[in-house]
Order: sequence, then C-alpha cells, then structure tokens
Amino acid sequence: MKFLKPSLTFLGSLLALGCVDPGPTPPAIIYPADDLGNIDPTPAAGCTGSWVVGVRGRVVNESGAGIQGIANACVTTSTNEFQCLEGVPTDANGYWNFAVPAPTPGVEQADSRCISLMRTRAVTSTPGFAATYCELPTTNITAGIMEMDQAATLYRIDAPSSLPPRGDENAVRDVVFADGLVVEVVPARLFGSDYDNLAARRVNLAAGNPCFVEDSDNLLGLYAMGPEVLLHYSDNVGFRIRIPNNHGLNEGDRVELLALGGLEVIELDDKTIHEAEFDTFGTATVVGSEIVSDPGSELPAIGWFGYRRMQ
Repeated sequence: MKFLKPSLTFLGSLLALGCVDPGPTPPAIIYPADDLGNIDPTPAAGCTGSWVVGVRGRVVNESGAGIQGIANACVTTSTNEFQCLEGVPTDANGYWNFAVPAPTPGVEQADSRCISLMRTRAVTSTPGFAATYCELPTTNITAGIMEMDQAATLYRIDAPSSLPPRGDENAVRDVVFADGLVVEVVPARLFGSDYDNLAARRVNLAAGNPCFVEDSDNLLGLYAMGPEVLLHYSDNVGFRIRIPNNHGLNEGDRVELLALGGLEVIELDDKTIHEAEFDTFGTATVVGSEIVSDPGSELPAIGWFGYRRMQ
C-alpha cells in the first residue's frame, strides 16, 4: 500500500468548510447583495462543461454563527486541468463570494470558468478547528453563479487527554483523546510543532453529516483531526488507530475504514482518494474493547476518518 503522493498545494490562506447534510433541514441562505450579477454569464464558445462566472457561500460554526476567514475553491476544468482560485475573505457574518477569473491574455491555460467539478477547502487560523473539503454540485448554478445551498460548518477539535513527551521522536507512543481514541504516533513522521498541536474529536452524526459524508456511507463513527498533516509518504507507513468499541461489536468483527482526501491525494494499491472524496482505505478488527486498524490499514494522514460495518 502506498499513501499520499504529492498532488497539489491549495493557494493562499484557506478556511475549513464542512457542509452539513443531510440532518435537520437548514434554513435557506439569503445572500447579501454583491456585484456578481453584473458579470456577463454568456458561456465561452466551445465550453462543454458547466459555465461558472461567480461563486457564493457561507461559513458557520456548529451553533450556526457566521465565521470570519478566507474562502478558497479549486476547479477541475472541462479539459481536466486542475486550478486553484485565489482566496477571498468572508464578512463578519461568514458570507463570501468571488468572481471566477477569465484566462490571462497571452497565457496558455484552460478556462477556469468552464468546469466539470468545483471543490472547496477550509481552514481557519483560529486554533482548535479541523480542515475539511466539500464538493459543490454543478446543479446549483443560475445565470453563471454557483451557490452553496446551505451554510458550511467549521468543526471544533480538542487537544489529547494524554500527549506523551517527544522523547525519542522515532519511537511509537499512544496519543489518547477524550473519548478513548488512541493514535499510535511517531513524531518524526510529522512536521515542526504538529505533534504538540495534535487534536481530534468524534463528530456527532445525529446533528447532520459533513458535506463529504452521504447517508449511504452508513458510518458507525467519524472523527475530525488536526492540524492537517501529511505523513512522510516516502516510507509508506501510517499510524495505527484504536477506536473505542461503543457499538456492541463482537470480538473478531471487522469494519471498513474511510478517509477524506485532502492536501495530497491518497494512493492505495487499487484506488486513489482525491481531494474532497471520502472513501475506504483499509479495515480494522475488534480486539477486546477496541477496534484496531489491521496491518497495512494504518491512518495515512492526520485529517478526517470514519468507520462502518463491512459492506
């Protein structure tokens, strides 16, 4: 198994978006007035994808209050070229919008307004929140303007209940979080102060799914983690995880593990998990009171992961 082949770096400061769906139906977003409606929405000749000249969205916390930050989106053009757009700040109530730029004259590049896919990434400079990714549906486009049809949610994460001293940074140690999640971490595989800033929290799925989770995923549990860290992909080794078995699973029962593609894609032997995709990366087995990731199914990155009964 091979993890985390370098793929892209999102440009600028970004903020963590987590669209809540399905859950209780959220109120429709009433966007404040802006200038996007003044942009000519006429598609360029030859565009075979969805034509987008502007994007609107909103970011809130788990209580529904708007969050200030910087919003960013990346597009896959109709010719399969990946482009990241410049980030823009939200207002005091978390609203953001930007015009999708036309190609630079004299520069050979695909038109970023003619798209097959748009994804957003989010992170805030305020400590204690997880980065996440959402895919914006191309069905939500009117007169060239793409809108998020519900606010995106920024999820809080908490420091470990037990974080051993660094000591020998090549040695494995148990980092324990409040609900009993254990991540077997080797600090040398992290970067800078990321070990000291590790945080995680089990997300309450009863309150609604983050945007990248579907009802059909049938998750038993979901964790947000941070800071967003890529493991040293050159040695192809991730971190073993031990999840508390609060589901009445029997000894030897197995579950599937899922991860969210982030700053880098996750390359497995049989698939690639791209940015904003939530897909299986391995399995785990119930051992005593824990659900333990199987050999070869170690956590490939510090980010979002979930688990479900074997499909």
